[in-house]
Amino acid sequence: MQANPGKELELEIEGKKYLRVPVQTELIVATDDIVQVVNMHTEGLVQSGDLIVVSEKVVAITQGRAFRINEIKPSRLAVFLSRFVHKSPHGIGLGMPQTMELAIREVGALKIIFASIVAAIGKLLGIKGLFYRICGPKARAIDGPCEYTIPPFNDYAVLGPKDPDLVARQIKQAVGW
Repeated sequence: MQANPGKELELEIEGKKYLRVPVQTELIVATDDIVQVVNMHTEGLVQSGDLIVVSEKVVAITQGRAFRINEIKPSRLAVFLSRFVHKSPHGIGLGMPQTMELAIREVGALKIIFASIVAAIGKLLGIKGLFYRICGPKARAIDGPCEYTIPPFNDYAVLGPKDPDLVARQIKQAVGW
């Protein structure tokens, strides 16, 4: 067993030790059933009380919520608003017209416009994060393409998963807890 670069297999949180067991799978795509994939790759590895962690991005991919960047046609609103998004070293977020377009589709144009106005006022007052507080988790969960994502998904934008609590319950049931 080997941790990913920059990661440790053993973590200590609030005095309690956890062993992280990375599980390698084949490339997971939109036609895969995430519950079956997790069940198949964790069979014999997990026991009651263990935690199974699945990337929200891969769940969304299996739900058909990943879109090739060159297939997303951004509106003029998306092009305009994306210019004002803070460019973070942690990812593109809504800082490109295509991801902003997905946010507009997920949250609605009126809410995006309102959040943008409030965020602009907030920036003048030194308050950060108002846009995402107003738009909520649907906008916050959108991932843009990045170099460290496994191809071909390094050229995709991915929405947050639909009903992740249901997916978690289905995985729990499938693994027999």
